[in-house]
Amino acid sequence: MLAALIFENAGVVVLFAVNAIFTQRIIRAMHPKVGWSLPLSRFFRAVLMSIPFIIIYNIVFTILSFYVLNPEILSFIRGLLLFGASYTTTLSILPILFVTPATIVPTSSPIEKFATGRFRSKIIILTFASTVLFVGALVRLISAIQEHQKELPGKINSKSIFYTTGFMLEIIVVSMYGIARVDLRFWVPDGCEGPGDYVCLEKDGKTFYDITIDEVELKGNLNHHGIDRRDWFRGLLALPTRKEVRDGIYELGFQPKIIFPPIDAGNSEILIYAFRVRKLGIRGPEKLSKPPRSKQMWGDTYSLSAFNELL
Repeated sequence: MLAALIFENAGVVVLFAVNAIFTQRIIRAMHPKVGWSLPLSRFFRAVLMSIPFIIIYNIVFTILSFYVLNPEILSFIRGLLLFGASYTTTLSILPILFVTPATIVPTSSPIEKFATGRFRSKIIILTFASTVLFVGALVRLISAIQEHQKELPGKINSKSIFYTTGFMLEIIVVSMYGIARVDLRFWVPDGCEGPGDYVCLEKDGKTFYDITIDEVELKGNLNHHGIDRRDWFRGLLALPTRKEVRDGIYELGFQPKIIFPPIDAGNSEILIYAFRVRKLGIRGPEKLSKPPRSKQMWGDTYSLSAFNELL
C-alpha cells in the first residue's frame, strides 16, 4: 500500500515536468517576445526546479503519515499532503492555462514552426495529455480531501477508480507520447537563447539565408579552358566519380560538405553538397553560432528533375 502511494504521487510528476517544457516551447514559438521574456523564463525555470522538491516532499510526508501515531502531528502532516496534492494538480493543468490564452491572443510575428509535424498537432497532443493528467490529479486531490473510515470507504476510494485514475491515465499519456514521437515533434536546436532560434533564422544580428544555386558566384571552372559560366554544368563529365567532383570543387577554392547520405539513382548516385558563404557587406570570416540542423535553413527541397534542368 505504501509503495503504491509513493509511486502514485511521485511518478506522474515527471510527466508534469515534460509538459511544462513542451508548454514553454509552444509559447516561445507562438509569442517569441513574451515566451523569451525574463519573467516567463524564470517562471518556467522555477517550475522545473520545484519538480524534484515536490517529489521528495510527497514521498517523505506520505511515509511519515504511515508511522506517526500522534493525532495532532497526523493532522499537520495531512495538511502538508493536501498542499502537495494541490500543487501537483496545478502543475497538471499548467499547459492548458498557458497554451489556451496563447492560441486566442493574436500575434504580429509569424509562428516559429519548429521540429517535425504540424504545429496544430503539437497543441492538440499537449492539451489532450494535460486534460487526461488533470483528471487523475483532481481525483487524487478529492480523495485526499474527503475523510472516510476504513470500514466505509467512499466511492472515490474504490479499487476501480484507484487503478483507472492512478495508473491507467498515465499509461495512456506515455503510450500516446511514444506513438506520436514527441521527441521529434517538440525538438528544438541546442543553444537557443532568443526569438528566431527555434528555426535558425536569426541570432544576435546574424541572419541565416536560404542558399540557392543562383547566389553562388563561380570564380573559375574545372578544366581552365575558358568554358563560359552559363555552360559550366554542361562542361562537366556525364557521370564523374566522387573524387573528380571533389577535386573539381576544390579547384574553385570552395570547401564543400556532404549534408545528406548519397541518393541511389540506379547505375549512379546523387551527392548533395552544401557551401558556407559570407554575407554581402561582411569582409571577414563569420562563424555560425549553431550547426545547420533545421531544414528551414536550407530553403526549398529540390527534386531530381530540378537538378536535371541545371545539368
